Amino acid sequence: MEALQILSYLLKVSIGVTIVWLLWQAFMRRENNFALSRLFILLGVALSVILPAIAPEISITSNSIISTQQEFYMVKLKEITVTAQNNGANIPWFLLGYGAISLFFAFRFNRRLASIVALYSKANKQRNGSWVIVNHQRDIPPFSFLNLCFINKKNIPNSSIQDVLDHEKAHFSKLHSLDIILFEILSVFQWFNPLFWQLKKRLIEVHEFQADEGVLRKRVDLYAYQESIVSLAFNGIALPIGNCFNKSLTLKRLAMMNLNEKRKGAVIRFSLSLMILGSLLFTIACEKAPETSELEEVVVTAKSEGATEVQESPVDGEVFVVVEKMPKFDGGDANEFRKFIAQNVVYPKVAAEQGIQGRVFVQFIITKTGNVSNVKVIRGVATSLDQAAVDVVKLSDGYWTPGYQRGEAVNVSYTFPIIFVLQ
Repeated sequence: MEALQILSYLLKVSIGVTIVWLLWQAFMRRENNFALSRLFILLGVALSVILPAIAPEISITSNSIISTQQEFYMVKLKEITVTAQNNGANIPWFLLGYGAISLFFAFRFNRRLASIVALYSKANKQRNGSWVIVNHQRDIPPFSFLNLCFINKKNIPNSSIQDVLDHEKAHFSKLHSLDIILFEILSVFQWFNPLFWQLKKRLIEVHEFQADEGVLRKRVDLYAYQESIVSLAFNGIALPIGNCFNKSLTLKRLAMMNLNEKRKGAVIRFSLSLMILGSLLFTIACEKAPETSELEEVVVTAKSEGATEVQESPVDGEVFVVVEKMPKFDGGDANEFRKFIAQNVVYPKVAAEQGIQGRVFVQFIITKTGNVSNVKVIRGVATSLDQAAVDVVKLSDGYWTPGYQRGEAVNVSYTFPIIFVLQ
């Protein structure tokens, strides 16, 4: 993926995460249906990451361009990719800085995993089916990670131990650790977006609310459980990667526990926010492009030294999109034309030096006399690349034989995408 594409993708993901945050604030922030709240965050972030990578280009269809004498239509040729060697000296500065900070966050994630592995290796384990209680001696609050519950029973009153185990087992049963791992991985790439961190914080809060809800379904002594979490929240320093008893969440958790009834209309708010989210994300993810057929890329290296200018004149007569006998290039089909482009196109030196690349759409007409006419860029990238694409198409003049409709030579319009890519 080229540098500009990487930047575009990262920005689209960041915008998507921002939209998820805004919709969360508007519709889901006060929701006490924690399963829906969690699902909204996870689906929103997943769509923000996936859609920009897989969303197709949106075709813009124009059946005709009206003039006083004629109608113009298009025949779509398969695109071709032109590559130029990059000496590596023009690596965009933003990618260097971005990569360095991303490496830091990747190192931090690995360090946290290593701390959990080290704590696990030195502790006593007690297995109960797929659930493992890890008894350690560190002065940290209880926390869970995957199917592991890390606990120092010496720092916990006997009356609270079962509450702790039930709470952490609720995290395990809901697979909350997988959410944390996902967000830790995404933080390597989205560290620059402050709303990403806010969304992660909200997700952790929902985890705690959901775990508390699971515990309270099994017992009726609400006040005893609240007393347990207050005392545990102020004991030691938590490991950020686990599901921990956390000080900053304590008051919010206590408030949520005192809400006896679920808010009405949760499913409606969830559905509405998800519909808005999907529409906005799809719009952001998709790129607009002229209508094309299914494209097949061919990578070539251009080595020619120039192009010949073609004198253009107004096209006489109707311009067709499909005719009984399509124009021929050098006695062959459209693939011969693509080979010609690959052998003769010039990657502009100035574009290569500046790291400019992208897809240029060229439209041209093969006239009834077999000439190339009306060569123009209908979607360009930069002046240098646009001109290179026009020049190489004009260079093909003299190699074409016209198309025929009902036995008469006619004008046929083509659209041809050329992709310029640096290596």
